[in-house]
Amino acid sequence: MTRDPLDPDQVLAGPAGATPQRAGPPDDDVPHPASTVQEPPAAPAQSGVQLLTLEDLAALPSPRWLIDGVLPAGVLALLHAEAGAGKTFVAVSMGLAVAADVPWHGETVDGGPVVWLAAEAAYDVADRAAAWQALHPDADPSGFLTVPGGVALNSDQQVAELLAALRPVQPALIVVDTLALSIPGSDENSAADIGEVLGRIRWLIAETGATVLLVHHDGHNNAGRARGSSALPGAVDTRLSVSKPSHGVHRLTCKKQRSAPEFAPITFRLVEAGGESAHGVPRVALQRDDSSSDGWRPTVLMERVSRALEQHVELTTRQLREHVSGRREYVKQAADQLVAEGYVEIVSGPRGGQVHRVVAPFRDEAADAAGGAL
Repeated sequence: MTRDPLDPDQVLAGPAGATPQRAGPPDDDVPHPASTVQEPPAAPAQSGVQLLTLEDLAALPSPRWLIDGVLPAGVLALLHAEAGAGKTFVAVSMGLAVAADVPWHGETVDGGPVVWLAAEAAYDVADRAAAWQALHPDADPSGFLTVPGGVALNSDQQVAELLAALRPVQPALIVVDTLALSIPGSDENSAADIGEVLGRIRWLIAETGATVLLVHHDGHNNAGRARGSSALPGAVDTRLSVSKPSHGVHRLTCKKQRSAPEFAPITFRLVEAGGESAHGVPRVALQRDDSSSDGWRPTVLMERVSRALEQHVELTTRQLREHVSGRREYVKQAADQLVAEGYVEIVSGPRGGQVHRVVAPFRDEAADAAGGAL
């Protein structure tokens, strides 16, 4: 069944219709066998290509942040996680903070309207928003607008209709929840299909100036890696990942920040707020909990790194990853934290490279007190 064209006056308020089909080229676009050889087209009277000198590039405005140090403005961002890890809670809290122009868990926000393309469970967004508002009673997120049913991002027609609805809104952030349900009929494992979708999303960004945040799932039995074609994480400007809770703690990790340093992991807990849903289930929202990470001091990994260096005296970053069990990026971050706190120093190695060397042994006192094994 083909979805009726979206009414630009209703797209941000009314429910979406049936699942759209991918638009195909009109019959007139198919060349006739007798006319496949044509004269080259005439050059356009005026080129739309802009050529900039290095001085022109240096004069361009500096990138700005929607959420300081976390989410840049006007970029393509990806937020992915396993089911149940809390990625939608993170995205909702970002969207509401931007819409209300209030700090996001302590980070400065440059606010503006937010459009949430709810391809799944639009009713859950209301409950999560109610919980967030209970924790932020003075905030006014009235600029948070929802499109129930979402928009097919693999349809030129529907993206054009969405753009027509967005122009008077001028959103700062567009959230796609979820990517898979917003590309019906496309193969998320196909680089070609994903490339076409990303082209339309870049069109959205160019026309609106908004950041587009794609909410996506991790691969099956492959936590920490976005599901589908590697063309997706390769094309985004910012990539964020949420880990499943450990002892009630959810961790947001920056896997990629194209034009800025990656921020240190941020930890959260779910807290009850805003009463109960219509189904009698307590509403919950994310609350930052730095005490659980002590400013992100991965003490267990830090002790593993320290013990490996005590045993081997000097190790390169690559050797540390071989000798210390744990995810590679976390091992490096643990080593960097030891350097920052003065437990480890980096010196020149025998072949001119850099190696890590222990200055003072590090021990995870909390684990030792609890009698926990590494």
